[in-house]
Amino acid sequence: LRDEVLKTEDVWFANDDPKYAVISGTSQGVASILSNVPVERVIPLEVSAAFHTPLVEPAAKEFQPVLETTAFEPLSIPIFCSTDFVFSLRVNQVKDNLIRQISRSVKWQMISQRLINQGINKAIQLGCGQGLLKPMKNIDPGLEISNVGSSADIDSIVIRDQLKKLANINPAVIRV
Repeated sequence: LRDEVLKTEDVWFANDDPKYAVISGTSQGVASILSNVPVERVIPLEVSAAFHTPLVEPAAKEFQPVLETTAFEPLSIPIFCSTDFVFSLRVNQVKDNLIRQISRSVKWQMISQRLINQGINKAIQLGCGQGLLKPMKNIDPGLEISNVGSSADIDSIVIRDQLKKLANINPAVIRV
């Protein structure tokens, strides 16, 4: 698969997970790959564009002035930037990374390993599903993962964390 993707025009790997590949590109390019490479299973993703590829570079450029004029409060929690693999409290660095990540492949395996090596033991995915968290869990089965897809999910995570704290203070009171 790797060799075929590298030699096919307008197709790129959108991720770096060794267990499953996500390729992105033009419909014609992806169809060419699928016709030339035997694969175990194909799951077409319903997306609005070929994100994480150079094909969306025009959208990234269009997004740049919008993001540059968007006011950010000073950051109090470091943001992990997926394009340069560093934690940052600098608003301009975070904005630059948000723009770059639109058209660059997601190095999720590298990101996950870096976060776990930094001592991260809890991960929360914003948006539907846990597609990004499961590979992290494969790297570190002890990692606590949660998903926030709605405000109700935020409430349930906060309640669960409060119950755990209460249980640790007085285990006879409640078991989580």
